[in-house]
Amino acid sequence: MSNDVLALAIISGMTVFFIIMLAAAAFYNSRQEKGNVLTGQSGGDDWLFKGFSETMYDAVIKRPPHGVMFGLDVAKYEKNCRVIHKKTDTKKTVALRLAGMVLLLPGIALSALLASASVVASACGLAVTAGIFFILYIYPSYKVEAEAKSRLLVIQDDLPRFVILLEKALDLPIDQAIILTAKKFSSPLSEDLLLSSNEAALGMQGGWQKMLVSLAKLYGIQDFSSLILDITNAYENGNDIREAVARKAKELEESQVYRIEERDTKTKTMVFIPVIIFTLIPMVILLVYPMVQTLM
Repeated sequence: MSNDVLALAIISGMTVFFIIMLAAAAFYNSRQEKGNVLTGQSGGDDWLFKGFSETMYDAVIKRPPHGVMFGLDVAKYEKNCRVIHKKTDTKKTVALRLAGMVLLLPGIALSALLASASVVASACGLAVTAGIFFILYIYPSYKVEAEAKSRLLVIQDDLPRFVILLEKALDLPIDQAIILTAKKFSSPLSEDLLLSSNEAALGMQGGWQKMLVSLAKLYGIQDFSSLILDITNAYENGNDIREAVARKAKELEESQVYRIEERDTKTKTMVFIPVIIFTLIPMVILLVYPMVQTLM
């Protein structure tokens, strides 16, 4: 009994300490980000573990992050960060994954040792180990990827309406029409267009084309890439851009209908999965079990 209490006390203490450290780090980062937005300056060095992950990365790995590192696709992660306009903390993310892998085996070994003293303590140890592994190894990159997918989905859904408004603004030159439409239409796509237009020299020949091509590569959305290709081809060949945009708007409206129907079908399927698991399968078991008993 005393061994059970001691083991649970140790695990509980480690868990509480780890949670407090995570909460403190999250609170500090939140305050620093708010301060950076208000002052435009980078935060100070007053946090005990500030830059610890990057320091650990430089000390252990000693090379720039590239390729696939500890299960993290570096190029994909950095692209997702650019999609959501998040600072790319590649070294930090890789270092956290390394820490998660390093702590996983000792956590499992400790839980196995506790099994001889208490099954409950062993189960608690495994739960804590799994939680730490999830927080360090999976969550940072998963959060970025989920936010990027969500933003790209909104952009894809907003694209048909954006193109319709763009067609109406084509009495102006195409670069001005794009900026005007972005200002009038509230969307993540508009935010990216306006941000890119500030960074690109639109007055230079090919400036707006490079901007659109760069966004198309970043998004990887087929409809958007096709739109940019049609616009740039019409511009370079001296064809009517309004006609190309109008044709694309019609195509996007049709594809949007199919996409919504496909999404509804997937949603309905996901709804029926729990019904199948918790209703149909038990019914089948109840029907088959008497037959099996009779045969035996």
